[in-house]
Amino acid sequence: MRHIIIFAVVTTLLAACAPDAITNSGQQAAQSQSEKSELQQRREARIKQMADNWPGTVNLKDPFNALDPMIKPSSVGRGSVFDANDDYWGLPRTPGYEEVATYCASCHSLAIVMQQHVTPERWQYLLTWMLEKQNMPPLDPEEHALVLKYLTTNFSSGSK
Repeated sequence: MRHIIIFAVVTTLLAACAPDAITNSGQQAAQSQSEKSELQQRREARIKQMADNWPGTVNLKDPFNALDPMIKPSSVGRGSVFDANDDYWGLPRTPGYEEVATYCASCHSLAIVMQQHVTPERWQYLLTWMLEKQNMPPLDPEEHALVLKYLTTNFSSGSK
């Protein structure tokens, strides 16, 4: 009997509070919507401000240093080897770099290419191996020669 009385009291209290809960819920939803709208307006204003202040060119003079663990506090004013604005991750800009970036980076990091420093014969072997065994997209003869020349010139055991 005691349980029934407690149940009745709780039910009555909940019923009495329900209209307030519905009203408060509606007010909270409206307030939340207002906050979202305000946030969206601030975000749009900030984007517009950045767009209005953009000079129209990418600034390459200040490379991103936060990911370079070799930077000492005394050298922060100097540029880093890593440049976040570089789409080609530091490949030397000689003929063939776009082809190397396109074909090589479609399967693996360009860091793998840049750290090899193998003989020209080994580059020829690796390129053939990737074409035949690793499903690298076929290269026409001119592209093949250009990619091989780029790799042997910039990343052979005798280069840099």
